[in-house]
Amino acid sequence: MSKEDDTKNFEVQKPPLASGAEGHRLDMHYRASKLIFQKTEELRKFPTHEEDIVWAYLSKNKLGIKFRRQHPIWNYVADFYCHSLKLVVEIDGGVHNRQDVKFNDQIRQGHIESLGISIIRFTND
Repeated sequence: MSKEDDTKNFEVQKPPLASGAEGHRLDMHYRASKLIFQKTEELRKFPTHEEDIVWAYLSKNKLGIKFRRQHPIWNYVADFYCHSLKLVVEIDGGVHNRQDVKFNDQIRQGHIESLGISIIRFTND
């Protein structure tokens, strides 16, 4: 098989349609894989100091709405997610100032927003 044949068979993965392929609503995980669920478990065990601070405000319905931390959404893990508001809250450390990370964040944000979810970002500061 030539290199040209390889590129013809390569398909860029896109997020699932917001209404689901069969026309029904997707669950709040948007078809996240087992691998993403495993990653969320790891991240919950070792939150950053800043995530702990924010979680102290968002946990236990203190704002009258339920947030989940390190929540799987398709191929990504959201720092905090409120399904009823379709809202992701991200806490960005210094690494998010790097150009390559900014580029990946834009792609990630576009994919998540295509699912009808809004994202707000805060820095660790």
